[in-house]
Amino acid sequence: WYTMQGEAKRDYPASILHQNAWYKDWKTLEDYFARLGVLSAEGKKLCDVLYVAPMREAWGCARLGWMETLCAKDQNAARLDKEYFDDFRRLFESGINFDYGDEEIIRKYGSVEKENGITYLRVGKVRYDKVFWNSAYDICKETRELIERYKSEGGFVTRDTEAISSAWRFQTPKGVAVTAYEFGGDIWAYVLNTDKQSSATGEIVIPDSLDGYNAEIWDFRVGERVGKAETAKRGKRNVLAVNLFGGQELIVRFTRDVTASVEKGKKSEKAALPKEFAYELTEPNVLPLDEVVWEKDGQIQNGGKPCNILHVDRKIRADCGKMLRGGEMLQPWFVKKYGESGEEQKLCNLSLAYTFNAETVPADTVYLAKEKTLLSVTVNGEPLGKASDLFWADKCFTLYPIALKKGENKIVMSGEFAEFDGLEAIYILGNFGVALPATLTRLPASLTAGDISEQGLPYYSGSVKYHTGITEGNVRIAFSDLKCAVMRIHGGKEMQTLAFAPYETTVSLCSELILETVFNRRNTFGPLHQTMPQSCCAPDSFLTDGKDYVPFTPLYQGLL
Repeated sequence: WYTMQGEAKRDYPASILHQNAWYKDWKTLEDYFARLGVLSAEGKKLCDVLYVAPMREAWGCARLGWMETLCAKDQNAARLDKEYFDDFRRLFESGINFDYGDEEIIRKYGSVEKENGITYLRVGKVRYDKVFWNSAYDICKETRELIERYKSEGGFVTRDTEAISSAWRFQTPKGVAVTAYEFGGDIWAYVLNTDKQSSATGEIVIPDSLDGYNAEIWDFRVGERVGKAETAKRGKRNVLAVNLFGGQELIVRFTRDVTASVEKGKKSEKAALPKEFAYELTEPNVLPLDEVVWEKDGQIQNGGKPCNILHVDRKIRADCGKMLRGGEMLQPWFVKKYGESGEEQKLCNLSLAYTFNAETVPADTVYLAKEKTLLSVTVNGEPLGKASDLFWADKCFTLYPIALKKGENKIVMSGEFAEFDGLEAIYILGNFGVALPATLTRLPASLTAGDISEQGLPYYSGSVKYHTGITEGNVRIAFSDLKCAVMRIHGGKEMQTLAFAPYETTVSLCSELILETVFNRRNTFGPLHQTMPQSCCAPDSFLTDGKDYVPFTPLYQGLL
């Protein structure tokens, strides 16, 4: 999406634009995948096994109610799903590189050919001398006849992974996959630990077809050769030892060129990090307010107890028979352009009271960030003043300077609530700390390594610059994990970025070493009230209710 206005901020897929503190670091990821894209688009994948996927039989299961979200409810579909996954797992764990073949594409572009006594099944520009196929599957007549002709002319068809002897079969530690490409006269192997949580250690047995090649390690984050890969002999086979973090990849170039060792830089020096760090916040700290005591048409609601603002919005719309905001709603611009003409319908007279406490009143200006609404706003009984020109997160938020007091502060929004208006959380911004659930405190004078939510920053989602006090030397930096979206390393000639494992680099310092942790927006914009954080969020994720609606528990963020 392109705006955070209203329901859009909870839509998906989420923004990769300026709303995120890490959006300028997206280049790191895109450049990495662009380099991989050169291999896959311009290189030739070294694969001699074709897996014939049972697409026709799968589509034959499709009917009303056959799926629930992404899970098969139909018995036949569930069986196909399981067999499909089991086949993948057996091939993958056997180190067999294969392509999936769609039966319609095989029918249109497939042919049988022979060369040097070997029978191939050609599909377009690619040909295979081994086919992995379950003949019990229902596939189209022409594709079945083509595979049977390939088999009758000496082609190899099997469902037994042990029977497959591939020239490009890399034997790997458990959970490690290898895909190889021929590019520029060299063989490039992409090695991946598919287990995101656990490390993988062991040896990769290199195929005999790569005898006589020299091996190099490459870093596609920067597009540079790291150095010579140290291989060893195990009997008659060459092996490469690997030790991969969860989800880590390794790129190995096999070349017949003479491989020189990369000149090592200066020896890294040990440097002690301080126990407490001077720090900078790159944007104001934030306190979201998403619970209100509310009145509808002069009547107190929910027994005067606080209610989540999104639940209030939905209850009013449901009571008035109006479309609820959410993942299935029509976009407001579409309704205004193509819906019924006429004046916007008023739903009720509404009063919303947001409250929070202040142990201390910040010396600097505090701001209220809110979206455009028809409701009028008062802060501790005083109307809002002139809006500020300051920007925060998204242009849908307007910032207003507000005056606070020690103790309880109350922000009241009241007036006529209209159908195309929307009730949303509001945000208090400024140089203050926050104690959960909603109390302003002093910002800490320094930060320690660990979770910032326990140090006055539970809702913060900008970036934090940790000053180390280290100003010279050749420093090696390594983390076992990151508790942030990305880390920026300052102090060398150029800023470096750590985005995915291995989280390590070396910096020749020209100025102070500063470690900048850049966070995502989850702890600010939610979902804030889940019993257990979801790895993937949809609009309904923000609408937990009953026993599933719990006080905010921040996700761990900080310098690990």
